[in-house]
Amino acid sequence: MDILQSLRQASTWHTQGRLAEAERVYREVLQRHPGHPEALYLLGTLAHDVGRSADAIPLLRRAVAAAPGRGAFHYNLGVALTALQHWGEAVTAFRETVRLLPDDAEAWNNLGSALYRSGDPFAAIEAYRQSLRFDPDEPQVLNNLGCALSDVADYEQAIACYRQCLRHPEKRAEAWTNLGNIHRSLGEIDEALRCYEQALEIRPDYPLALSNRLFVEAYHVLLEPEAMLAAHREWDARFGGPERA
Repeated sequence: MDILQSLRQASTWHTQGRLAEAERVYREVLQRHPGHPEALYLLGTLAHDVGRSADAIPLLRRAVAAAPGRGAFHYNLGVALTALQHWGEAVTAFRETVRLLPDDAEAWNNLGSALYRSGDPFAAIEAYRQSLRFDPDEPQVLNNLGCALSDVADYEQAIACYRQCLRHPEKRAEAWTNLGNIHRSLGEIDEALRCYEQALEIRPDYPLALSNRLFVEAYHVLLEPEAMLAAHREWDARFGGPERA
């Protein structure tokens, strides 16, 4: 069996979850051909898949160096860097990905998230918008764009993004919570509370909606002390740590 056939078989095992067998073949190929780009890429991808992103990164860097024109290599390097929160390096990897694969919506979204995490919401907004060119109703990208727009106080467009997210059942609780956060920032406390309640109707144990509602009630709404104490005890019972003596 030649190298390509071996790697093809190992990649199939990788996809099927036969990870030990796949890894053995990848390493055997690299013992014979230490700089083989595909084997480096596949072994690095497997390392990330099993939670060893720190091991994956040098392998993927070697793959990129050996085959710099492979967009998928840059993409998976960016994914591994993202897992370790190396945001600046992830930005570089995803920028190269979208240069090579300009129609890859997921790469644009990941670039936006890396830019956002590295403290550049304006560049993140542009990357998210590029992603939405390929799927204008993709809920995760809409939510990400809404968060970045909120950070730069473009609340009108952020609200439009979150309201579009409401069409997707899996994002409704998060979207209502984010809408509540905008209304809280605008001082529209009754509307913020209404949004948090909408989120909690969908996901009664959603920690972010509960904590944000508590914040609004504690600092913006006059509650009786007993009611406030009961609300905090409810939060602690659901999400607090182990009881302390």
